[in-house]
Amino acid sequence: MPDSINAIRVMTIHKSKGLEFKAVLLPFCDWKLDHDAAKDNILWCKTTISPFDQMGWLPMKYNKKLAESYFALEYFEEKIRAYIDNLNLLYVALTRAENYLMVNCPPPAREPGTAGDLVAFAMENGSLARWSAPWI
Repeated sequence: MPDSINAIRVMTIHKSKGLEFKAVLLPFCDWKLDHDAAKDNILWCKTTISPFDQMGWLPMKYNKKLAESYFALEYFEEKIRAYIDNLNLLYVALTRAENYLMVNCPPPAREPGTAGDLVAFAMENGSLARWSAPWI
């Protein structure tokens, strides 16, 4: 669609990477920072601790129970990767607007678990507070 037409483009954050727009509306800033626990994410783990050291690579379901197991290192490495991926996604989403940016976040949780929680925390407590509009 040519830029001369007055229209709205609906696209994913991934598709917007490298693009700029006069105004950006982010209607659902609520994705999780970590992997979704409801999904079966498989993490391939290997340990040097007996008796599992002789089994090679083992498929393990990614969940917080791995934090207290022989596979804690792999679990925390994957957790960090998930956080970095989702923070990068938030960065791309928040840096596409030239003039106007509207972000819809659910009410923040006590423990930040979503991208929206981080945005809300920054708006309430961080340096972004001076930029908040009266209705936020």
